[in-house]
Parts: sequence; C-alpha cells; structure tokens
Amino acid sequence: MKTRLILKPGQRGTKSLAQEYGDTLLCVRFRYDAKLRQRLKKVELIVERSEWTPPPQRYTADTLVPVRIEVADMPLRLQAKAAGGRWNPEKRLWYVKYSKIAGTALEKHIYVDAKFRLDNNWLGISKMDWQPITESDIWEKIIQAEKRMNAEQMRLWTVIKIDPQKWQQTPYGTKGNGFWAVAVIGESVVWFNDIEDGFNVSSYKKFGVIEEYWCNQDELEWTVQSLLNCIQNGYSLPKCSPPKPGPYEVGWKK
Repeated sequence: MKTRLILKPGQRGTKSLAQEYGDTLLCVRFRYDAKLRQRLKKVELIVERSEWTPPPQRYTADTLVPVRIEVADMPLRLQAKAAGGRWNPEKRLWYVKYSKIAGTALEKHIYVDAKFRLDNNWLGISKMDWQPITESDIWEKIIQAEKRMNAEQMRLWTVIKIDPQKWQQTPYGTKGNGFWAVAVIGESVVWFNDIEDGFNVSSYKKFGVIEEYWCNQDELEWTVQSLLNCIQNGYSLPKCSPPKPGPYEVGWKK
C-alpha cells in the first residue's frame, strides 16, 4: 500500500473535511492498495495540544562538524567535497559546515568523539580514564570487519592474519601490557591501538615488539586496504603521530 497524495487543509479536495473537523484536521492522505485494487482516503487529526520546548540544537548552521567517511566510500567523499568540506589528513576527518549536510547521508557520519577529544585538550594516556580492550572484544572487531571486507581485502587478510596476541610497545603500551597484534606481513605488524580505538600498521625488528606508535583510528578493513594500496600502487594511507601537548584547532588554516 502506497501513499501517493497528501493534502493540507484548504487545498482542493479538503473543503468538506475541513468543515467537519475544523482546526483538528492536519492532513488528508490518499493511499492505494494494489492487491485489493482500492483507493483509501484517510484523515490525520490532532487529538491533543500541549506546550513543548524543543531541545537546543547541537550544532549551529555554521559549525564545522567532523565527518568520518570510509576509505572506499567514494560517493560520500565526493558529496563531502561538493558540500565544501575539507580533508584534515592529521585527524583523518572531513570538516564540513553543518548547514551543508543537515538532512543528508553525511549527517549520519558526524564523528561525535572528535569534538570531545579536541575540547578536552587530550594530552596523552596519563590524562585518560582508559582500560585495555579484552581478547573477546578484539575478536568481535575482527569478525565484524571480515563481514565488511570486499573479496580483494579478504584474500590478503586470509594470508596475513594471526590469532590476536599481545605485542609490547614502549611507552604507550606499558599500561595495557601491550597492544593486540592481529596480522603480520613482511617486517610490518597490524595491531589495534585501543587508546585511539583504531587499527594501525607499524614496523618491527623483533617479533612481539612494535617499533612505531601510530594513532590512526581506522577500521580493520581500511588498514587492509592501505596494505593493498602499498602492494599494488606503492602508496598507503597517512599515519597519525602520537598525541602531543597543546591546543588542537578544528578545521584548517587558509
């Protein structure tokens, strides 16, 4: 059953109903039932009115909101660019005026945590209320990522994956007794940074020890895609450096 026409009070076809229901008439709907071969005329009525204060808007029209888009989602990336968005390679987020994306698919991709991190001048793990991720939780992330991987990503992942195991990293990994490593390829290890909540790729010299600390907040399939890009085309996604003390600016400088 489909609604094909909605009329407001005062429009042609609503006169008699407006006289019958008065100010309580909100609209008139015409619905079509293909199975029964019938057209249904329905009215929507106001049965109660009460005072209501709308909640304050989270963002103003000119607020630059951070938007997180998957690497492979080119249509959304083009949409963000068309809306005047700018890519911030350090934070790996798009920044777009809220008025440009309100009501669009991009609005669902606003990265809420980004504003929290920036507003709170995040200085490092000594300032965080942080608990290391459990083995069951890392398995859950892997399982969900495998469901999202395309065929090419899955082929590479099948070759390089290992059962999650803790690898040491100093100084950031000390508090959590290391980070979970999930794949090894050549002299690189794929591991989950549960401080930043994202997968990263680092080099290693000694098996079980992560040489480089990175802060990417990538899903596992993005990290696998980055490895594919490096193998096939000689480039990979940018890497975010460890947190540094000081204020963080939202957006970019002209």
